[in-house]
Order: sequence, then structure tokens, then C-alpha cells
Amino acid sequence: MGYYDLRDCEVQKRQVELAKLYGLGGFCFYFYWFHGTRLLEKPILQFRDNKELDMPFCLCWANENWSRIWDGLNDHVLIQQDHSETDDIAFIKYISEYFTDERYIRIENKPLLLVYRPELLPDARVTASRWRDWCHHNGIGDIFLACLQSFKSVDPRIYGFDAAVEFPPNNTVPDIVTEQMNTLDFNFKGFVYDWTSVAFRARAYEEPGYSLFRTVNPSWDNIARRKKDGAVFVGSTPKAYSEWLECAAHDTIKRFPSPSSRLVFANAWNEWAEGAYLEPDQAYGYAYLQATRNALENVSGKNTDNKIVLVVHDALAHGAQYIALYLAKTLSCSFGFKVELVVLGDGLLLSEFQRWASVHSLAGLNPDGPEAVRLAKQLYADGNRAAIVNTTVSGAYIQSLTDAGFRCISLVNELRTIIEVYELHEQAAAIAQHADSVVFPARKVADSFLDIVNIPDEKVIIRPQGLYKKNAYRKDNRRARSRLRAELGLDKDARVVLGVGYLDHRKGVDLFVDAALQVIDSIPDAHFVWVGHWESIMKTLIEEKIAAATSPEKIHFVGRKDDTDIYYAGADVFVLSSREDPFPSTVMESLEVGIPVVAFKDAGGFETLLERGCGMMVPFEDSLRLAEAIMELLNNPALARRLGNTGASIIDSEFSFRHYVYDLLDLAGQARRRISVIVPNYNYARYLEQRLNSIFMQTYPVFELIVLDDASSDNSLEIIRNCLAKTDTDHQLIMNRKNSGSVFGQWRKAIELARGDFIWICEADDFAKPDFLEKCIKKFSDPEVVISYTQSMQVDEDGKVINDDYLDYTNKISKNKWQQDYVCDGFEELSRALAVQNTIPNVSAAIFRKTSLQESLEHCERQIKKLKIVGDWLIYSDLLQKGRIAFTSESLNAHRRHHKSITIDPNNNNRHMAEIIYMQNRISRLVKLEQETIAKAKGFEQHAYHHLGLANSSVNSADPVKLPEVQKWLNRISSPS
Repeated sequence: MGYYDLRDCEVQKRQVELAKLYGLGGFCFYFYWFHGTRLLEKPILQFRDNKELDMPFCLCWANENWSRIWDGLNDHVLIQQDHSETDDIAFIKYISEYFTDERYIRIENKPLLLVYRPELLPDARVTASRWRDWCHHNGIGDIFLACLQSFKSVDPRIYGFDAAVEFPPNNTVPDIVTEQMNTLDFNFKGFVYDWTSVAFRARAYEEPGYSLFRTVNPSWDNIARRKKDGAVFVGSTPKAYSEWLECAAHDTIKRFPSPSSRLVFANAWNEWAEGAYLEPDQAYGYAYLQATRNALENVSGKNTDNKIVLVVHDALAHGAQYIALYLAKTLSCSFGFKVELVVLGDGLLLSEFQRWASVHSLAGLNPDGPEAVRLAKQLYADGNRAAIVNTTVSGAYIQSLTDAGFRCISLVNELRTIIEVYELHEQAAAIAQHADSVVFPARKVADSFLDIVNIPDEKVIIRPQGLYKKNAYRKDNRRARSRLRAELGLDKDARVVLGVGYLDHRKGVDLFVDAALQVIDSIPDAHFVWVGHWESIMKTLIEEKIAAATSPEKIHFVGRKDDTDIYYAGADVFVLSSREDPFPSTVMESLEVGIPVVAFKDAGGFETLLERGCGMMVPFEDSLRLAEAIMELLNNPALARRLGNTGASIIDSEFSFRHYVYDLLDLAGQARRRISVIVPNYNYARYLEQRLNSIFMQTYPVFELIVLDDASSDNSLEIIRNCLAKTDTDHQLIMNRKNSGSVFGQWRKAIELARGDFIWICEADDFAKPDFLEKCIKKFSDPEVVISYTQSMQVDEDGKVINDDYLDYTNKISKNKWQQDYVCDGFEELSRALAVQNTIPNVSAAIFRKTSLQESLEHCERQIKKLKIVGDWLIYSDLLQKGRIAFTSESLNAHRRHHKSITIDPNNNNRHMAEIIYMQNRISRLVKLEQETIAKAKGFEQHAYHHLGLANSSVNSADPVKLPEVQKWLNRISSPS
């Protein structure tokens, strides 16, 4: 840019052009207000008044006193703040003029205002309230307040603010490297910090529990202001900055479903006096801007094809609509889809749908009218190709979608009675004619639907939707029981019978009350509780019935609850009193927390589940038998516990909502490969959080996670449990009571449990970049590929990069082969690479086709027990006889090199050498080797011989096998016995 003056509009124009060219979404200007006095405002006013500067912007009030901080005179105040109620109103009144600009950045249609240090306000909460009230009464509407975490990392809600914004490198804990600097001025009294430590730690984000916008920092050096007392951050590179930004963007996408909330800040655009800037300079040119663009393109490019349409008949708070809501949430958050939701009617859940999807309302419109047809065509033109159509009612829109070119998957959750009562025959016929697949939660529901219309067998899919909501009190029923009874004002030993749902005739609330009146007469401490909202006619009927009861206070109607966890987990028995219910989520929610279910026979598709020993069924509409079954469970806690435990086990193993979504995507032609992730751990507590977070942060969905702890003696289990409690990824934790001593045994155990088609074995001390899975799994588009692996960076025990790759290691074989991506035949890889050395130095960098890996583990089981060091090399050599290998040259995996693992252990060196020779010999018998490869193998053997400290003057170094100890080990390993 050269020398520039921000009062020059042409300079601002060039800045906007530059920012837009490299993908920036807006500018955040510092705004300086001191009790009505405004400083340095001309560039902002000029920006506001020149509409040609078409860049979104917002303001941040830099609300500190101004002091001569740049020359060390911190106590020399140039101009100070003078906060008061009058000043609060004057400030918001003035700044609101910016809010009305069409370019001003809004979050959920609220103007975004940032405050640098809200803790300096006399009472930030009161100030925030004044600002909001003034804006409400003066035509601005709601505003969105965010505070910078410039010196404190606190929940913004304590200030009455909506969100916080990170401000690195402030408020971070960087590594100090001052003593390592050899060229510092003798009089330097400041500090030198390691920028990479800040960037590295920022990659493993943890949900803070409040809205937090991420910030990345390209560099920092404030000596220009602080002189001898400055702070300098060293180690920043455009590549590392780009990786940080990419991680921040992925985290933002996962945590903020609304596009208007997906903000990432950069500190800063042009903070030249503190060495923090993205603008081009003479040292790096445009590298940091290009790094910004690269990161943003990587993130956005990954979601180009991840588009899907979801249709729901209305947004009322009922079961089918909640299924659609959680479909939208899961598709958006866990699978990275951009969800377009078409809703045919209104309802309370509309705002919830808007959190996870772009909502298009056809309420009040004909679903096959011109507006609806136009919407379907537009959605298709925007790149959507598949639609999930929820419920029979939504079948009214299915022809418009298929005519536009969509592949449609219809979810039918209604039994015949509902279809007939609500006259849904036309919608059912449309589904039968136009849907590519029709998914039913149970066979009974399918048979009921097929009584009305005919559907070819190949279109009929039976698949329960799974449990879409995990209970926070899972395996903590005691706490839930205590809290529920306290909330209801009951005795701590009171027994609670639960019903949940819309209070109408179909849900059988009248039968629930009839049974309750009989039970209460026999069990005085029994209380019946119903969660849900009323249908007006039924409410009158039930109130009359209860009024005549002897103990009406023992029947509780608590209304609709957004959070029902303590009700399910705190109950003793769940009653499904429905006259008709296809496969209600309430049954799964009860069984998940070990609460047995009582229901009527012939009432729905849930019967096949209860028949497996997790509940009791009584004759249809027989409230007396219903009461008897409830009393049997209340009076026999052992029976209730047995039924509940059986149900919890079934739900846990078979009713995953994420797996249900995988199946729907398969049917919709949007299949995602099922990757089972295995983490074997032994005493790696120090690294587990980073390891697991790097799995949860993957941009490609993880099908399931299996963590195996091999009897760790540190606090590994505590860390594992804490991490697993925060994820919605399906997972298992398997604990050995005694250490197995066999990592390959752990592999095999987990692979036998794995339900995915691909295996990623993640060593507990390694970690991966967020796009590792996404890039690595693509190579399996070739059906012959059995191993796909990436380049690895090497890091030390503290996470510092030792080497960006393993090229120094593989260059002994080829200087070009691992510089680029490739796919090749397995036997070719054996003959040109693995015949020399193990060129897959870290299992964490590889994904395997499950069936092939399982076969190799079984085939090598006997021999692998003889190998202490090169067992993975053996497995790879067997695998490569089954198919092709794919390599990605980008370093997407981090392999941790421990001091103890790279220091020669004299107790194992002879054995290590023998194992290397054994593998070279083994592969040389599998494939024909060229003389060049034989020479390279001998060269590596020589290198290993010297590296392991086995060279000595008494032995021919060209023939290390002559060493007696090496030969002895080689004989032992090679022996067939």
C-alpha cells in the first residue's frame, strides 16, 4: 500500500478492494468516545458516507482512558472517560446513526456493537439495559452486544452482553522464549514470546458455555510503542496462521448454525504500531492475505455439495416435528450440510428451525401452487438434489419436488387411523407414486400404510428413527429423582409415574388418569405426572374427572417443558397410554435412562421393542390392567430395574439417531462413509483432551468412537469421561482391569466391535488437523484402495513441531515419490518402498478398509506376537497384498515423538535390528525386487545398524547379521514354532 493517509477516500477504496479480493467479510472499526468528545472519527464517517465502499462494517467502542502508553508514561492521561447515565444515553443515541447503514453488520438482524473493556463501566449490566431500552424506543429494535476478552475471559452475560470476542495474543498464556534469543539489545526489558504456542493451543477449542466469537492473530510486536519494555511474538508464519484460521472457522460453523452469527475476527487488519496486520508488507508481501483466502476457500469449498432440503408439515411442538428439528440440527452441525427447510404451516418451533436451517414458509399457500412450485425449482437451481419429506401430511409437496428433479425420501410416522381421520389419502398416494424410498419406524406402521396405498417392496424401508436427544442425567438417576421431587414438592421417597405428550384423546390421557386413580388408592405415595400441553376439550373432561377423585393433588399436569430430562430420569415408571402411536420418542427416552415402559397392545409399532423384555403391555384401552401393571412395577423394584436395564442396553446399542441420519443420507444419494475411530490409550492423560478434541473437530462426520483404556494408572479415565460427556458422537469406553501388554490385541478387540466400514486408529498421544478425515477418506472412491494415509508432521512431547514432514526419512528411497499425492498397486508399494523400510511411520495417519484390516490382523496374529517393534510394518505388508494404497502429501497428522522413543534403548537394539532384517527378508520373498531396491534396503539396514549403536571394529559393518545377538533374535522371530 505504501505510505497512506486514512483521511484519503481513495486509500479506503483500495483497502476495501484488497480485503474483498482475499475473502474478508467486513471491518470492525475502533470508535473513540470520551463523554461526547470523539477522536479519530473522520475515516469512519467518511466510510459511512461513501456508499461506494461496499464493505460490511461494525464498531467497537475503545472505552479506556487515553494515556501516553507508547512512551512509558502510563499515568499521563491525555483524555479520560466520564461514565454516567447521561453519557450512556448520549453515546447510544449518537452511535445509532451508524446502525441504520445498510452495510452495518447485524447478527440475527440486530446491529452488532462491541465494547473493548466493559469491566471499566460503573455497571455494565445497567448500561447495556439502558442501551437496549433506548434502541427499542427509538426505532432501532434489538441490538447485539459483544465484549472483547482483552484482559478477562469471563461469561459476557455477567455484563448483560450477548457474546464475547477473543483477543489474542492478549489474555493468552504464551511460552516465554526471551532467554533463547541471542540478538536482543542489552537494555531490552520486555519479553519475547512463542507465537506458535498461542496458535497451537487455540486449535483445540473447548465449548465455553456461552457465545464466543473466535479471533486469530497474524503476529505481534509492540516495540514501536513500548520501546525497551515491549512484547515480541516470534514464530508466526502465513501457513500456521492459515491453519489457525481454518480451525477457528470450522469451530464457528459447528457452534453457530445461523450464518449471521458465523463471525471470526482477525487481530488485526492494520495495527502497524503493534506489529499485527494483514495488509501487505515488504517481508511477506501478500502472504498473510493469501493465507486468509486459502483458509476460507478450504472451509467453504468443503461444503459446496453438502446441501439438502427438509420438508415438515408445520412447526407445532409435537413428536414428528421434533424429529424434523433434530434432523436439521444433526445434518447441519454433525454432517456439515446446508439445510433448506420448507415448512407448510406455522408453529412454536419455527424459531428453533431457524437456528439450524434456512426456513422457507409455505404457510397458507397451496403446496402444489405456483409459489410452491417456484420454490422447488429455485432450491434445485441452488444446487440441492435431495429432499427428506417428514410425515404423510408433507406428501402434499412431494410432487412439486420430484417434478423439479429432486430425489425424495419420505418419512411416514402415521398409522391408518390418523390418515383416515385427517383425510390424508391424496398425500399418501403422492408419496406412493413419487417418493424414491418410504421409511417407516416399524413394520406395523408400514403394513398400516400399505392397507391404503400400494408401494413396491424395494421402496419400503423399516428403520426406527433412533434417540435424537441424550438425557443429561443418563446413569445419574439418583440426582434426577431428588431434583424432580423437589421441583414437584413431593416427599423424597415418593414414587412417580410419568406420561408425556399432547394431552388429547389419541394420547389416552383419560386412560392415564383412570389408571392413576386406581393406583393412588392402593399406593398412597404414588404420584402421576404428565408433561405436555392440553387439547381444550380433553382438558375439560379430565378436570371434571379429577375433581371427583379422593386425592386429586397426586395427579400433576405440569404443562409443556423444553427440558424434560429430570422427568424421564427421575420417574419410576413410564406409561404410554396412547390409543395409537407409531413409534414415539418418549419410549426411547424412558428406556435410555433405565425406566421401564407400560403400554397398550395393538397401539403402535413400539410393540416389537417392548416385547424384547424392557416393558409390559396390557390389553388395548384396559385401564384396570394398566393400573395393575404399574402397581406390579412400583411394588417390585427389582423387576422394574431389570426391564429398565434391558431397555437401556437396547437403546444404547441399536437406536442411534446419527446412524439413522447416515441411513437416510444413503437413501438420498448423499452417502457418507462410516468411519469407526479407535483410540487405544495407556497412561497418556496429558494428551487425551487434545487427541479427542481433534477427532470431534473433524469436518467429516465420525460414525462412532471406541476408546480403549488398557488399565491406565494415571487420570486417563477421568479425562476420557469428561471429554465423552461433551460430545454427541456415538461412543464406547472399554476398560481393561489388567494391562494387556498388546496394542495389536487392543486394535483387534475394537475392530471386532466396530460397526463402520473404515477404521481410523488414533494413537492417544497424536492429533490431527480438522480436515484429515475429509481429505484422507476421499481416496476410497477407488474401491481397490485398502489403505489411505497422509504425510505427518513430527512434534515433541510439548507439541512443538520438530519437522513439518517425514521427507528426510523417506528421501532415502525417493526424493520425489512423497512430494505429491499418489495411488498405486499394493505389490508395487511393497517392491519399491516397504521392502526397504516402513514408509508409513505412524498409524494415526492412516485410514483402513475394515474388512481388509481385520483379515490381516487375523492372518498375522501368531507372527505379530513375536514382534515388539515392527508389528505395524507386518500388518501393512499383509494389507498391501489385498489392494491399492493412496497417499496425501499434505501433513494432516501430527506424530508425537517422545524422548524415550527416539533414544536408543540398549536392551532392545539387537532385537530391533533383527526385526528390521526379518521384515526386509519377508517382503523380498513376497515380491521380486530390482537391484536398486535391494541396494536401498541394504543401505537402510546399514543406517539402522549404526543408528542403533551396533557398529564396532570387530564386525564387518556390511553384514550386521553376523552379530550373534542379532542373529539369535532373527532365528527366534523367523522360527515357525
